Amino acid sequence: MTYIINPWVFYFLSTIDALRVALIVFTVIFAIIYTGTVLFTIFEVEDLDKLGNNFTRWAKRGLITLLVSIILIIVLPSKQTMLEMVTASYLTTENIDKAATTGKDMVDYITEKIVEMKGAEGA
Repeated sequence: MTYIINPWVFYFLSTIDALRVALIVFTVIFAIIYTGTVLFTIFEVEDLDKLGNNFTRWAKRGLITLLVSIILIIVLPSKQTMLEMVTASYLTTENIDKAATTGKDMVDYITEKIVEMKGAEGA
């Protein structure tokens, strides 16, 4: 059987919402921990120069991770949007013309069979 749309597409589309929720939870938890750690370090450590490059490097990496997470949340489409995109990719004028032609042929065939059946009953 040849599928028009691969069934695996629907599986992956159903995981999009779970992935989005997990990413939001991760980002919120990470933001709270990151902000708390940075604020604690700034206000409680008396000599920030002693921390040196390790703190600065750690703070930059944390900030980059947080920004990437936020960008992913914004860019990652919802399940509904993904379904619309898949539908739009298969909905072409060529496919609509084929469906219209096939539909018309089907109606003509059914009409012929009904006429034949009526003629057979009357004989």
